[in-house]
Amino acid sequence: EVSNRETLEFQQAIGSDIIVPLDIPTPPDAGRERAARELAATMDRIREARELFPDANLAGPVQGGIFTDLREEAGRAVRDLGISFCPIGAVVPLMENYRYQDLVEVVLAARRGLSPAAAVHLFGAGHPSMFALAAAMGCDLFDSAAYALFAREGRYITPHGSLKIDELAELPCPCRVCRSMTAEELRRSDDRERLLAFHNLYVTLAEIARIRQAIQDGTLWEVVDERCRSHPRLLAGYRKLLGHAADLECYDSVSKRRFFYRGSETCQRTEVLRYHEVIPRINVGERVLISFDGREIPGFDTVLNFKPPFGPYPVELAETFPIGQSEIPDRDEDMIRSGCAGIRALMEANPGSRFAIRCGDAWVNLIREEVPGAEVHREQV
Repeated sequence: EVSNRETLEFQQAIGSDIIVPLDIPTPPDAGRERAARELAATMDRIREARELFPDANLAGPVQGGIFTDLREEAGRAVRDLGISFCPIGAVVPLMENYRYQDLVEVVLAARRGLSPAAAVHLFGAGHPSMFALAAAMGCDLFDSAAYALFAREGRYITPHGSLKIDELAELPCPCRVCRSMTAEELRRSDDRERLLAFHNLYVTLAEIARIRQAIQDGTLWEVVDERCRSHPRLLAGYRKLLGHAADLECYDSVSKRRFFYRGSETCQRTEVLRYHEVIPRINVGERVLISFDGREIPGFDTVLNFKPPFGPYPVELAETFPIGQSEIPDRDEDMIRSGCAGIRALMEANPGSRFAIRCGDAWVNLIREEVPGAEVHREQV
């Protein structure tokens, strides 16, 4: 058995770029008492590493099992030690068993404790189908031998999941391997494992590049939405993440090049939440009309247009983000309900004003249900 000190000294001797203390990865099924005990031991080892090598680039593994308060506590302890490279550990079993909801809770809890400037590393994250979700959670780095391990098992990685090479009729990838041979030729190749690993690594790196470009373009949420629809458990994890939109909003860009409505999950995104928070700043008069079709009715001091899932907006904001840069399909119930939340926010901020809503027949009952304090006027055909 190797001690923490021996491990640290060995890493220092071979010139490791980052020295990782000997942490204890608590499995997800462990009880709270064990998780707390192993977390305490891990923190003692991190402190020992800091004392032995105060000037080294030191990793601060964040442990704590599936207990979010322990993960947050661990994050704060690592932050207080001044460590800027922070791996989140013991998450591979969660990913292997598709427990993405638990993964989201664990990562976000750790992030709450860590410094916003910390580089967050997700230990063992190797399948590109979940990279976008991990990036949206605030993870900056991944590491895994999945590309090689999957190749050894004859598994062909795609951005949406993995396939068995023995069952493929085509190779749906533009990499050098897939364009130079058929699926049958790859199956029969004496070099099959190496070639399959090359393909898997290509897909992995391409997905990372795609995510980095999406972050640059302000379109990461669109990539997350697309990738997380490849598996029901990923979608559940995405929905769990959106439940924490209030925590994510402060890290999200205020302005982006576009906003695409892709389904009910879109209504919970940070851009919608932020717009609902600023709606009360809109100046209105005593009589306010919110018009679904943009047409006015005489007798109102203020006329606002309506764009779901955001809600009411003055014409002056028609070309600004997110109103002007959002693309939505035909209106559906979820986006209308989300827009009504924006109407309610405006009404609550202006209790002395009287509100009326002009909408089509299809939405009259829903509007009366969602905004009971407003008059409802039907659009004239």
